[in-house]
Amino acid sequence: MGMVETTKEQVKEALWEAGLDADEDINWNYSGAGMFGETCFGIMGDEGDLLEFAVRLARMDDQMDLDWLRRMRADSLGRRTIFYWPGISFPEEELEDEADN
Repeated sequence: MGMVETTKEQVKEALWEAGLDADEDINWNYSGAGMFGETCFGIMGDEGDLLEFAVRLARMDDQMDLDWLRRMRADSLGRRTIFYWPGISFPEEELEDEADN
């Protein structure tokens, strides 16, 4: 699956527009069940949050291929769920920028 055509900034903006907190409701390095240490990004919330996030992200670019949303997995974290996408990666410079912040 590899790279997505969106940026981390677009993901953060979509989260904000969906009423979520990009600092608290996203995990850029989540390793879910069966991922054997591999990491990906995930958002925490409920099904409504996930839908709102996906709609906001899609509205940013009407040419965006949303096939990656179908590959989503979810893990229960007690009162919340993390929705995550194994195999999704962002450009290396964005990952380095996030590590610096």
